[in-house]
Amino acid sequence: MTSTEGNFRRNNIYISEMPNEMSGNQLWPHFSKFGKVVMVRIESDVSDEYQRAFISFSDAGAASKVLRKKFHTVNGFRLPVFPIDNWNQPAANNACCCWPSNGKSNKTTDIAMPLNGSNMLSLNDDCLEIICASLNLRDQVRFANVCERFREVFTMFSKREYKTFQLELMREMALWEKRDFFRHAGSNIEHIIGEISCEVTERMVQCIVVHCPNVKKLCLDNTAMMPDCFTTLMWSMPKLEELTWSELNYVDEYTKSMAHLNKLRSLSICGGYDFRGKNIRLLVNVRELKLFNCKNLDSTNLIDACKALKDLTSLDIRRCLHISEIFYSNLNIYCKNLEVLKMSYPNVAFARVALLPKLKQFELLDYVPTGILDYAIFDALVQQKAKQLEVLKIVAKNSLNSQHITLISKLKQLKVLFLANNDAVTDCALRKLSKLRQLEELTIRGCVKATSRGLLDLFKNCGKLHYINVQFCKNITCEFVKEATFVLKAEKRKRKMPLQLLVYGSSINYFALSLCHEYLVTKRESFFEIVFHNSNPYLGLDDGVDVYDTCEGDCWTDEEDDAITIADDDFYFPPSEQNDDDIE
Repeated sequence: MTSTEGNFRRNNIYISEMPNEMSGNQLWPHFSKFGKVVMVRIESDVSDEYQRAFISFSDAGAASKVLRKKFHTVNGFRLPVFPIDNWNQPAANNACCCWPSNGKSNKTTDIAMPLNGSNMLSLNDDCLEIICASLNLRDQVRFANVCERFREVFTMFSKREYKTFQLELMREMALWEKRDFFRHAGSNIEHIIGEISCEVTERMVQCIVVHCPNVKKLCLDNTAMMPDCFTTLMWSMPKLEELTWSELNYVDEYTKSMAHLNKLRSLSICGGYDFRGKNIRLLVNVRELKLFNCKNLDSTNLIDACKALKDLTSLDIRRCLHISEIFYSNLNIYCKNLEVLKMSYPNVAFARVALLPKLKQFELLDYVPTGILDYAIFDALVQQKAKQLEVLKIVAKNSLNSQHITLISKLKQLKVLFLANNDAVTDCALRKLSKLRQLEELTIRGCVKATSRGLLDLFKNCGKLHYINVQFCKNITCEFVKEATFVLKAEKRKRKMPLQLLVYGSSINYFALSLCHEYLVTKRESFFEIVFHNSNPYLGLDDGVDVYDTCEGDCWTDEEDDAITIADDDFYFPPSEQNDDDIE
């Protein structure tokens, strides 16, 4: 009980439930028995049954003696005693005070800091910055608290290192250390990413509000916040350009708090169950609007928003379940500047979305498979956007057939094509798709009927193709790598290198590839960049959603692991979920 987190001594305690009839004069004699009392402060509220008392001691040892007993009896009343959190301990407000393990306090300016027989202060700033960079974040904060010069070194270091800041780095830090970090580095932070735990939300927001005036991008996950707290946060960020908020409790009142943000260009709201889009129309400067999984989004509010946001270029309404046919029928009128549309497969006619004048990217998510997709949208895209559409992603398991593939092959300007988990993607289908001469990225993940021969035919004809995802395609073997090597060697000066292959779950593995003579001969020429580990770049809010966790007929699990890129000159096969037969 002698110290709080971060090894700061407790001088201050408080009584949470003290009867209203008691006074500070009654507390003083009792607690003076344990040591010198510096201050007794009483807080009360007419609506409370009890009042609170805060007691400060001159010595941490006295507070420690008091805290050995959970309850103290004063004038016949049994009073519960607690330590005040480290944020309000005196040492946390003294940047130059630390507490060694022997219990004696020392000023850090009195501490000798030898380094190879010399004083650390004799080092130049470059050396000090190198030392600072070698420390973890917690120790960097303590380094900055040593003296004014060290603090200046850390501040300069943070301008480069913490322009983008991950809140995850603070997980093990004490609250006072988090506060001091923002004091020293907050003015240099432009991008904050991560999660704020509910226990310290108000304190963390207070730090960001006071010390981070230059934030341009804020991405928070699972961070519940009271509306007043959210409003305070938004008013402290006049430079905010991008806001991403993933929280089930997001409500319309939050959006109203952002109406003054004139520089806000991108808004992402993920999973707001009670969010109905009531105030989006106030954010007239927003160009990218992502409302992923806002299941109760109201069509009328969405229409009002599209009418008000004149410069809207990107709209994500995937998994928004209550969008009416009126919205889709008039979308080309509401959103004349829309270039990117991501949506779920609706239960209404929606082929008119192909009339969007500037549409370049279209993503369709059918997360509850209902059979073969309607041909109308594909036919409309061919009729209206064959010379304009650059990205097409269909996330709908086994919802395509050969007629769909024929229509897709007519979209001559496609650069990115995503057709995962569809048995219609056969060798014949790949030969049809080889007409897409502008194709740069192809994903046929989980298309189990595609073989190396069909993929090679497509690769030969698509000279700009430099990214292929064949994860869980068991019929894609090292034969493709072998033949692709000859193609890359012959067209070395024409093609973009390297060819990136995502091969986890296919028949291309480390052992098979190590026996491919053609590949081994040329591996140092960087023809290939092969990712053996399970990786799905299309999971998540930004790049699309793959809702199917398994490949039909197999026992693969599809967890979103970190991608590990294997250098050609240094094979490494990390632990995976492959069984013995797959390895062989």
